[in-house]
Amino acid sequence: MVRVTGRTERRVRLLPARVVVYFVLAMVLFGDCGYRGVWAALTARWPHTAVPDPSTAALRQARRRLGPEPLALLFDRLRGAVGTAATPGVFWRGLRLVAWDGTCLEVADSEANVTHFRRHASRTTRPATPRCG
Repeated sequence: MVRVTGRTERRVRLLPARVVVYFVLAMVLFGDCGYRGVWAALTARWPHTAVPDPSTAALRQARRRLGPEPLALLFDRLRGAVGTAATPGVFWRGLRLVAWDGTCLEVADSEANVTHFRRHASRTTRPATPRCG
């Protein structure tokens, strides 16, 4: 992806572009950790002598250098349904099965939505949320 989009590094760097792609993907998995926390989680099982220890600024700059192109290309290549009609378990009664794991949807805070959905259990000003199940 990096080579195809022309985002390879022009000089030897502490954080090569291909590693930054992994870092950006790990940011999705460890969204609450911050840059250094994501890097620590990504490299936790690697020997410390073989892993660079970049600063938050270095990670930010590496991400900026990479740009969105490699990840957009990765998404374009991987998006869409993987299973076919011949794949067992993909369809049920003529409908494609889809799972959203850990997804939380928010809706506008209007009377119609409050009537149709419920508010959060805790007292909050956050919008109403759809009922599960």
